[in-house]
Amino acid sequence: MLIENKCENSLNIVIPTPPADVTYTVARTSAQTYFEAFKANLSSDSLFSWYARCPWTWSSSVSPLLLSPDDTAIVYAATARTHTVYTTNIAVAGIYTVTVRLVRPSLTPTAFSFSFKITIINPCLAATFSFTPSFVPSKYEYVVSHSANVKKIIDAVTSTETLATCPPLLISIK
Repeated sequence: MLIENKCENSLNIVIPTPPADVTYTVARTSAQTYFEAFKANLSSDSLFSWYARCPWTWSSSVSPLLLSPDDTAIVYAATARTHTVYTTNIAVAGIYTVTVRLVRPSLTPTAFSFSFKITIINPCLAATFSFTPSFVPSKYEYVVSHSANVKKIIDAVTSTETLATCPPLLISIK
């Protein structure tokens, strides 16, 4: 008698549709994806109708790799089959490829996988800065041998970005 372990050996697997690509802006409400479970292809193997009892799991990898403490910017919940995106760090802005792979009961990863992209946007790059000048000289002259004559020319700088912490704004006047 030959016993075949279809949970471990079946090649008749239906890969679920990957979630839509996600675009997330730093410091905004989290974004979440969801994917359906991998299933057996019953039209190819009708005797495998009990596939739901297979203790299949799913692994997830993110590329490029997010390092601690930013590795929590994209969190995978295997049981719920979700990925949650949230960060307040503008340094992690970029495009990430998430790959989900079926894992057999023996913990052997398989070739059955799908990928989708998560784009994290730095909102500071699109922010508009405005300032109110308090002093605009028509002609300003400074003689090196004289004492400094410092004039404040900008009272306040405001930004349209109010949720993320943007780097300091440096203004150079020549």
